[in-house]
Amino acid sequence: MWLSHVGLNISMHDTFYVVAHFHLMLAGVTITGIFSGIYFYYYQIFGLKYNRNFSYAHLIYYVCGVWVTFLPIFFLGFSGLPRRVHDFPAIFLGWQGMATCGQFLTLIGISFFFFNCIFISIRTKVYFN
Repeated sequence: MWLSHVGLNISMHDTFYVVAHFHLMLAGVTITGIFSGIYFYYYQIFGLKYNRNFSYAHLIYYVCGVWVTFLPIFFLGFSGLPRRVHDFPAIFLGWQGMATCGQFLTLIGISFFFFNCIFISIRTKVYFN
């Protein structure tokens, strides 16, 4: 909705706002839906049960990591930082550092997912009748 307004489209089109919006919708929301589908059909596909505590930890770390990654990038876009810069002013270093910490949170969440699917679910094998 922001970019459909002509005045905001001109001022924000080539900023980090577009990058944050695009990646939040693709990396955040779409991949969360894919993870939900995997959790929903996991027992039917593999015949294994996963640990709910690890799946909740995965969800919390992944969603918080995605938001901590892309919310500062939205603020950078509002501040007018262009998209394709190799060097940015030092005043934006805090926002960039916060986005990097969010990426590590996302990585921890994804590692919970793989640990849950590979190591935990194999120990709890349930055979079909």
